[in-house]
Amino acid sequence: MKCNECRKFLAEYSDGEVNQKVHRTIEAHVSECPSCKRELELLMQVAVLPFRRAEREVPSPEVWKRIKATIASRGGSEGSSDRVVWLNNLFSLKNIKYLAVAASIVVLISVVALQRQITTRRTINEYLTEEAYFLAELAETEAESSLELEESDFGTELEYYFLS
Repeated sequence: MKCNECRKFLAEYSDGEVNQKVHRTIEAHVSECPSCKRELELLMQVAVLPFRRAEREVPSPEVWKRIKATIASRGGSEGSSDRVVWLNNLFSLKNIKYLAVAASIVVLISVVALQRQITTRRTINEYLTEEAYFLAELAETEAESSLELEESDFGTELEYYFLS
């Protein structure tokens, strides 16, 4: 691994966010490259270790009581009443015509897609049937003409068919 590639991944490496292969590659490079090793050490001192050593702040019981009271006063989780109002408005009588149009468009698109799929299958089946008849005729023609075939003139029966 080159130094510029290694430096691209040092932040993720220091946070433990790289896969095992990249981790091993960076580890091997850093053990051999003093420049990248210094950069990793500096990154660890400035950006990683202070956050790992920091104490976690825990809200006081009073803060938790106020949070629970706020949630209860809003009737559950935040935004749930907004969703109910939105759904009621969506299915109101004035919007039902728009929903009917949207549903009709979805059905129409589904029918057209299904019809195309059926037509495509039918076309493929017709093509394969025509090819089968052609190959059967070709085999019959070759069987009839193989009686007159002289191998010294042509290399294969197909050459005789196409060149005669």
